Amino acid sequence: MEQAHPKHSLTLWVILSMSILIVSGTNRPNSQSFQVAKICQKFLDQLGEKSRVHSLEEFCEDLANPDYYQSESWTNEMVNFQDHWIFPAVKFIFVIPEYNGGFPGALKLWLDVLSVRNREECFAFKKFALIGISEGKSSNIRGLDHFLAIARYFQMIAFPKTVHMPEVHKTLLHWNDANPMWSRLQKLTNDFSKF
Repeated sequence: MEQAHPKHSLTLWVILSMSILIVSGTNRPNSQSFQVAKICQKFLDQLGEKSRVHSLEEFCEDLANPDYYQSESWTNEMVNFQDHWIFPAVKFIFVIPEYNGGFPGALKLWLDVLSVRNREECFAFKKFALIGISEGKSSNIRGLDHFLAIARYFQMIAFPKTVHMPEVHKTLLHWNDANPMWSRLQKLTNDFSKF
């Protein structure tokens, strides 16, 4: 396996050590989750916070590979992703859509695969916030509850407030600073940056 130069790794770690990773919690292409994640990133940019957006569609095929349940079978791409995106992130914002009364299986698979190699370094005692979205009225309340239980199993620390976005397609269609959801997302990112 190719090894990164120690000095380069340390520099990268210092640059990204205060980063917030915003996870678009579905592997569906051009998703509304990804749109919401990018909005969160814009708000964090305005606060001077370093953040990155990760869409699960980037790894949708790789995640289904059963070899990934053995860390020694990981590709260099997966190792580099975990080393340079997951380990340095000190906080996460998960944008999670409702799928069949819960959250997407791709997100659970993502968590399962990443927990195979150095799980504690990935997730333990890192802070996270949740945004639930849905086409209907529920805003994925049940899915977020399920995800919260899994995150606690990983020893993550939950931000006490959650944003629920019902009828997300209508919200994004009329997205501007007069939209009530604008101020809710802005407040979430502002408060989470201080958490």
